[in-house]
Amino acid sequence: MKRLIFFILFFSISILPNIHAQDRMLGQDELVAQMKSVLKAYEKSDSIAVAGTHLFSKKVIPAFYAFREYVPAWTDPNTVAQAIASIKGAYKEGLNPEDYHLSKILKYRSRQNNTAKDAVFLDILLTDGVLLYASHLYNGKVDPVSLDSDWNLEKKRFGADTLNRLDDVIAKGGITEKLDGLKPQTPVYTNLKKQLEHYRVIVDKGGWQQIEDGETLKPGMDDKRVPAVRRRLFVEGFVLDTLMESDVPTTYFDKKLAQGVVKFQQVYGLDLDSAVGKGTLASLNVTAIQRVNQIRVNLERARWVTGNLGNDFLLVNIAGFELFLTKDNKEVWRTEVMVGKPYHKTPVFRGKMSYLVLNPTWTIPSGILANETIPKMRKDPGYLAKNNMVLMDNSGKKYPQSVLTPSQLQKNYLPYQVVQTPGPHNALGRVKFIFPNSHSVYLHDTPSKSLFSRASRAFSHGCIRVKDPLMLAKHLLADDAKWSEEEINKVIAKGDLTNVRLPKPLDVLLLYWTAGVESNGQVYFKEDVYDRDQFILDLLDEKRLVL
Repeated sequence: MKRLIFFILFFSISILPNIHAQDRMLGQDELVAQMKSVLKAYEKSDSIAVAGTHLFSKKVIPAFYAFREYVPAWTDPNTVAQAIASIKGAYKEGLNPEDYHLSKILKYRSRQNNTAKDAVFLDILLTDGVLLYASHLYNGKVDPVSLDSDWNLEKKRFGADTLNRLDDVIAKGGITEKLDGLKPQTPVYTNLKKQLEHYRVIVDKGGWQQIEDGETLKPGMDDKRVPAVRRRLFVEGFVLDTLMESDVPTTYFDKKLAQGVVKFQQVYGLDLDSAVGKGTLASLNVTAIQRVNQIRVNLERARWVTGNLGNDFLLVNIAGFELFLTKDNKEVWRTEVMVGKPYHKTPVFRGKMSYLVLNPTWTIPSGILANETIPKMRKDPGYLAKNNMVLMDNSGKKYPQSVLTPSQLQKNYLPYQVVQTPGPHNALGRVKFIFPNSHSVYLHDTPSKSLFSRASRAFSHGCIRVKDPLMLAKHLLADDAKWSEEEINKVIAKGDLTNVRLPKPLDVLLLYWTAGVESNGQVYFKEDVYDRDQFILDLLDEKRLVL
């Protein structure tokens, strides 16, 4: 709150001397008296509203105008026009201009020649609207902590330098430029905005029609639903026209349509089988307005994060099942990952990777031990040995499963840890990457490589399984001459557990994005595997804005 007050105080300095001719016509004393009257009533009211409109903050607005000795702020018509144009542009950011009092501002702007109260209402609403819009551009409208208590990315703050620069910009009539500067300045954000505009055009043209349910459509089939599939793909540009490639019935599933289906499946993160089965049909039948809202939700996620990253980081998109390694602000490598099942969700948070482990052991977590391992041990006296596991006490001494009594096995916990020995059989594979956190989540190899062939890869108990972990290790240790690719392979072949510290700690971000844009400008959509988008959308569209 203090920083917002500072924001307003700096904001006011540059516009204090500029008294518009209309204000002089009404009389500054009259305007000041009216401002005092409105704000005193506002401060005493429990409804914290001005002109029937809830304001962003009950404390900031009175502090702002008290500092100005109740002289109206928005006295330069050019600055007012810029502010209104910027608020109207909130639509392009996936935000709602009405959150920033647009209708009321336009109403009182048209009536400000009539009374001092109208002029005062306009002034207060403009101040509140611009400040709230600035806050939403800088940090997002929705508080991510309210969605997930694990969220630990620091909120961006208006610093003193930023405010001083803002003061200078406003003095020169640069409201538009300053507000634009608060938006994320990243290709992800700007490209998503372009896609938002593109899909809104599709909505304005009527979107696309639903396709009837039925058996899986495959290339070479003749089916009455084929024309509907072709029209649907044409709207999004996955087929160039609705004509057949040859003189065959329009209900024939031809080669061009099959190619269009594959393109669609690539963009929507589906299995690339050329067929319109249950999953592909469900994605085809998601409406255009739903895709618009999906982009809006991910623009909001971008506002939470971008501008809060360093130059070097590792990012896992949980919803996209992908890992991205960025150095010097450029993506240098990516690979596929598996993440937690919907009932073992991979958490969203920020950590710091400090070391990796070659030939790791795996200590079975208590939840897996109670729910999965112990029940299997009850059924099979040789279960641990068959799975290269041992019992281990606090001193590190190892024991076979046979030391357990039947009564001990009937409980959901054991007086020992269960540890899987290193090797290709290990559930963590040959390497794991450690970024200490309260969730006991880390990145690791996996012997279950076949699952990477699936488009949807939510298979783990919460940790992130990496498709090519040795390549990741090579990238992370590239600046350490002791750890060449040859040396890494040598240690792994030897089989001894080995901790390797990174040349410098690396930020790790586990995030959740269901829409984005590739470097070539191609939009992509992912399944909302954890059902998180709707809650964010509801909060984005929420009308009441009182802090």
